[in-house]
Amino acid sequence: MFINSFVLIKTLHVSSYADCVNTTGFGHVLALHLDRLGATVFAGCLNAKGPGAVKLKGEGSSHMHVLQMDVTSDEQVVECVQYVLRVTNGSGKQ
Repeated sequence: MFINSFVLIKTLHVSSYADCVNTTGFGHVLALHLDRLGATVFAGCLNAKGPGAVKLKGEGSSHMHVLQMDVTSDEQVVECVQYVLRVTNGSGKQ
């Protein structure tokens, strides 16, 4: 027996830390596309003040959250998790 169910997820987590440096990268394009669909996007960028990240934030809506996240830094990863939990009221969903 198979049960089919469809779930619409409004909060999606997109990590494009490498692609934010390249403003034409897949992560950048995906983050903007999901933002335009109305999803809340958390885009982790290696350099949140770099030109790609600034462009992403400028092109996105209020649902676009560009975060500083070097995945090799435990501290930055923890800070991003805490930020997402704050924004989503601890649920991970918005």
